[in-house]
Amino acid sequence: NFVPASYEGVIAVSSIGHTGVFADNYSNFGDRIDIAAPGGTGGNVPASHNIYSTIPDSTYASYPGTSMAAPHIAGMAGLLMSTYPDITSSDVKKALFNSATDLGDSEKDPLYGHGMIHVKHALTYLDTEGPVIDHDHLTQASKANDILITATAIDAMKSSSLPIVTLFYRYTIDNVPISLWHTATMTKLGDDYSYTISNSDDAVTAIDYYFQAIDLKPNETHLPVSAPKEFYTIMLNTELGSLQSISDINSLKVFGPLGEQSAMLTGPNPFNPAIESTYIQYELSQDADINLYIYSISGESLWHRHFSSGDPQGGTASFHSIEWSGRNDFGEVVANGPYILYLIARTDSDTKIIKTKILVLK
Repeated sequence: NFVPASYEGVIAVSSIGHTGVFADNYSNFGDRIDIAAPGGTGGNVPASHNIYSTIPDSTYASYPGTSMAAPHIAGMAGLLMSTYPDITSSDVKKALFNSATDLGDSEKDPLYGHGMIHVKHALTYLDTEGPVIDHDHLTQASKANDILITATAIDAMKSSSLPIVTLFYRYTIDNVPISLWHTATMTKLGDDYSYTISNSDDAVTAIDYYFQAIDLKPNETHLPVSAPKEFYTIMLNTELGSLQSISDINSLKVFGPLGEQSAMLTGPNPFNPAIESTYIQYELSQDADINLYIYSISGESLWHRHFSSGDPQGGTASFHSIEWSGRNDFGEVVANGPYILYLIARTDSDTKIIKTKILVLK
């Protein structure tokens, strides 16, 4: 009967001690309890049996209480809404309640409500379908060159590290496989994935391949859908190598400000965002669709810029200098340390991926 916990529209939270049972020495209970979360044991117990939390003056301490339990639910609700931006408050409640671990009487009870919060199950409750994979089939390639395989994969659950896309590939001679399926985790940049296959055997005439994408739930999808019964095949051609070398004049190239033999540059590098910006400098040999990504070392996507093919700001066959102020997409200055810059350039027939590092020093 406490307020505001008993108001309509409020999620009422009870507390669980370190042993995983209801904290009956302090926690509220009753028919209005919706869900339970760790709140510490309370009483004369070691600090590790309570919840380690921030306190005033920028320090930490261990405390018990429903004031320790409720933030678990608030944080989980925020995580759900950031992961699924279009969901409603009703969706949040369904995900929390229907994914909770039942600890008391069957279904809802006055001590635990629907049960104890389960982070992974709550996150995946709303993810009802597997990732969607898209790929432009490469039908032939030169024996003389490595082969860049690219795909896109989108999942309902927004994550900087998921879904995980695995490329399965094998070598064949005259339609006869000469290897088992090799596996490789594809590099993820936003929704784009890539992996380069090498071939050192001149006798190989083709490469078969297919994709597998797995999200957190885990939902699993393949492309082609019936893989590995069906798969894509790249025919390898020795003559194509000479044709490619002749047509290199017209192929997409990405280079730095000092001509075709120079690499994409960032400068100044290192740089201090408090007093200056750095500039991403590149030149294109032809118009291309450009995506620039900056990632932290841990893989968190921080900054993204897109220029459509023909956009004079960054997608034309000319020199471009793109400013990065050292801030993420929310306008916050990033911390000191190294960051990874990716440039992905695409035309209808070619894709180039360039990677370099930027160092922030304040």
